Amino acid sequence: MRRRIRYTTRPRPAIALVDRPHPDCTTCAGHGGYQVPDVDGESAYDEYCDCWHPDYQRVFLPIPTALARRLPGYIAPSAESPF
Repeated sequence: MRRRIRYTTRPRPAIALVDRPHPDCTTCAGHGGYQVPDVDGESAYDEYCDCWHPDYQRVFLPIPTALARRLPGYIAPSAESPF
């Protein structure tokens, strides 16, 4: 796994380690995925490559909300329920 540092706002503001695609991958050429054509030949869908795990995220530095409001990219939580 190749990790990088990223600012995340969900489920709360934090600095996290996330996985990234391998730059020398022969399957996806470092893009993390490839398009697979459907049977009808008109539409396609994206398939993730096995060289990375896009759902991997490990929070290692939670950021207090008062401080996170000053950072660029902060998204305020909405009052509405997401469901």
